[in-house]
Amino acid sequence: MVFPIKYFFHVFLIIFTIFAHTCSASTIRRIVFFKNTSFPLRCYFLKGDMDGPTILVQGGIQGDEISGVLTAEMLLHAKVKKGNLIVIPRANVPAILHYTRGINVDLNRRFDKDYKKFYEDHLARAIKLIASFSDGLIHLHEGSGFYSPIYINELRNPRRFGQSYIIDTTVYKRHINLEAVVKKAILKLNSYIKNKHYSFNIFNTNTISSTTKYPEQRKSFSYYTLTRLEKPAFAIEVSKDIKNVLWKTDVQLRATKYVLAELGVDVILPDVKNYFDLMSQEIKGIKVFFNGQDITNKKYLEVSPFLNIGIRNCNTKEVVHEEIGIISNKMAGLNLLTLKYLPYKGIKSIILSIDGKRVKKWDLRIDNKKESIFPKHQNIFVCQLNNKLIMVPSGGSISAWEGDRLVLLGLLNGSGDEVINLKGYLTRAGKNIGQDLYSDIILNRDFFIPKYLTFSEERKIWTCDVVAEDRGLSNLSFKIVVHPLPPAYIMLYNKEVQAIIGLDSDSQTELPQGSYKLQLIPSFLDKRIVLLKDRVPLDCEEFSLKKGEKVSLYAIDSNLGVIKGKISLIAISKKRGS
Repeated sequence: MVFPIKYFFHVFLIIFTIFAHTCSASTIRRIVFFKNTSFPLRCYFLKGDMDGPTILVQGGIQGDEISGVLTAEMLLHAKVKKGNLIVIPRANVPAILHYTRGINVDLNRRFDKDYKKFYEDHLARAIKLIASFSDGLIHLHEGSGFYSPIYINELRNPRRFGQSYIIDTTVYKRHINLEAVVKKAILKLNSYIKNKHYSFNIFNTNTISSTTKYPEQRKSFSYYTLTRLEKPAFAIEVSKDIKNVLWKTDVQLRATKYVLAELGVDVILPDVKNYFDLMSQEIKGIKVFFNGQDITNKKYLEVSPFLNIGIRNCNTKEVVHEEIGIISNKMAGLNLLTLKYLPYKGIKSIILSIDGKRVKKWDLRIDNKKESIFPKHQNIFVCQLNNKLIMVPSGGSISAWEGDRLVLLGLLNGSGDEVINLKGYLTRAGKNIGQDLYSDIILNRDFFIPKYLTFSEERKIWTCDVVAEDRGLSNLSFKIVVHPLPPAYIMLYNKEVQAIIGLDSDSQTELPQGSYKLQLIPSFLDKRIVLLKDRVPLDCEEFSLKKGEKVSLYAIDSNLGVIKGKISLIAISKKRGS
């Protein structure tokens, strides 16, 4: 039996910053993978005024390279005249909030295989999927020193990466000429840079060759895009040793524009300085609330069970987006803003982080008086499934869908030192002691060690166990019963026609030309299934077919980062048989 936590406390509404793109920038649509987790992957699609190739620009795959994050963010405010862009400003949100290269592993070293261990591997799977809808990649980085093909000094030598266009080879398979693209781009870029000490060089890592000095690059996203997808891929590295972030962002943005132009995408860039001014105003407008009370200027918090924390942006000029998190060094990778209540056992402080900048710290003090209002049952597990906080008695069970998000929050009135283990699932790197508390878990069967699961092949249901493993708690456990998503359908309808098509349909469906309303069946799937037409997400409200048009709709499961199905449609002049 499961007891919803709503019977125990009143949940305070968290007000999150709303991101709205305004001004004369191109029309933007968005997919968010792993929504409501601590590692959302937000992908923005910008359609140009004229047809052309679609290029993916990504920043933030390593959390201590903020210039790439800001450059990609600025690109969202560009005007695309020709071609299309897919922009991922923050590929690795937890690492960005902690301002570290990676939490468990380096995400940019997870593309040589289909890894199935950490949250980074969920991200890598989704990033690969998005790359498959593009015609090329520009990967934004920030490296140490200044690349030089010859050794000059410790800061300028062949082992440094800063201020360079990086390519994996000169020409790939005779038709992808990487060097020709960057040679033209670098001439324009270096003519723009006044300080010649900050000029760019072409850095060919020659990763293709068996004699490369940089074999680790074969695990990178750029190398994957080039060799697996056979699409042009470039990395643009500004130097960490240049401290003027505004200057670096401006230069990296122009470096991106020049490569885009060579690839057939024409953009008009925004004025970077204006947005930097607004970003500083946004930081000043952030307010933090704990249990409904403004704690922005407090130094410590008195905490007790089932209180929560939230953010409000009091600045009305919502034209830039920043990644905001409440983090704890004891819970690496977890954004406490995504939880229904603030875990406090075992942690001494929490930190407000905005794109890796540690803005404010609060010490925590336990309010023992308020703890006493809860019954002393240590055989009650507390967890969060999607956005619902629930309590599970030992021996009980909960039901979930494949791809749901789970966070284990411990035992009611526990000490905070318990090891709560989701058997067969690995949540963090390092010595595995089985501790899975305070980690984002995606219930994806592929990521479990099979021997720890119980299967019902007939019904495609599988079961896993959560166990309290130490301090004499070995008999405490509960089960999670995971169901496959039900068959999904798309309904297209107008006044004359209604068609219901299965997402796993491989056949072509003929429909009369015209405009249709679009609806997913069952309706709860619209929270996780995203439809793409012509590499652009549909808004799931209206859909048009022109006479003779052939359309492929891709259905993406945003919780799993995989294609759920593909539908082929052909428009005809009228309904046959009428």
